[in-house]
Amino acid sequence: MKHKHNCNGKLTRARAAGIVLTAFVGTLTLAGCGAAENGAGSSDASTAQSAASTTQSAAAAATSEQAVADKSESAEVMTSEPASAEASISRKMLIVRPLPETLDIDNLTDCTFAASFSPQDVYLDDDGALVVDLEVYDNELFDMVDISQLATGDTIVIDGDSVTVDTVERSDNGYVQINGGLDGNGYDLMTDDSGVYREKTWDDEDVFQLIGKTVLPVDQDFTFDDSSDLDNPARELYAGDFLEEMQNSEKDYACSPQACTVRVAGGKIVNITLVYVP
Repeated sequence: MKHKHNCNGKLTRARAAGIVLTAFVGTLTLAGCGAAENGAGSSDASTAQSAASTTQSAAAAATSEQAVADKSESAEVMTSEPASAEASISRKMLIVRPLPETLDIDNLTDCTFAASFSPQDVYLDDDGALVVDLEVYDNELFDMVDISQLATGDTIVIDGDSVTVDTVERSDNGYVQINGGLDGNGYDLMTDDSGVYREKTWDDEDVFQLIGKTVLPVDQDFTFDDSSDLDNPARELYAGDFLEEMQNSEKDYACSPQACTVRVAGGKIVNITLVYVP
């Protein structure tokens, strides 16, 4: 029985050792599985972290590229806006008008102007003073800078009309032809380097605009210089002779603004000059 007991103890110890060994192996297995699971989890986390890092890097790169694009676009806007504004200014259509009139029809005190009158416009008024009934004219003058900038599509106010500029031709001798010039039913402008342009006629004479009408007395020292007749020599007449000439002469006096100039001093006519005009 004792021997049997000993056998049983050995069996018990063997079984216990087996159990311990099995438990140890199980523990190792569990540990291995745990390690494997932990390894797999760590790998997945690493992969997710790597993907997140890659996504973050891509987003950062996209943000950086967008920032560069925005900066480039902003630079284009900042560069193009002034150029566009400048181009708009340079292309802005001009409206060129004549310079302000300097003659005051109600205050012709000391001045010289173009005029027109007929022989019957020279007479003695109710007080016995010699007077002349005059039509007063002046040139339309245009600023040289305005004319130099005139281009197709602009407008020029000339002869009382607003004219759209279709063509502008400039020559070295100071002529500017608008819309084909006189040959093309347009306008010829000319400058004498005095800072202004004036309109010209077919015969290269100035074009005049009527300012108004007035009656002016003749000064006692008045002179009339007449060189309008190519068949007769020029002559100078004084006030009395001038009146008689106008009343009795059979000569056809063509006192147009192109031919006639009146000089006034102190509110009185001191000279009338009449020249030949073809």
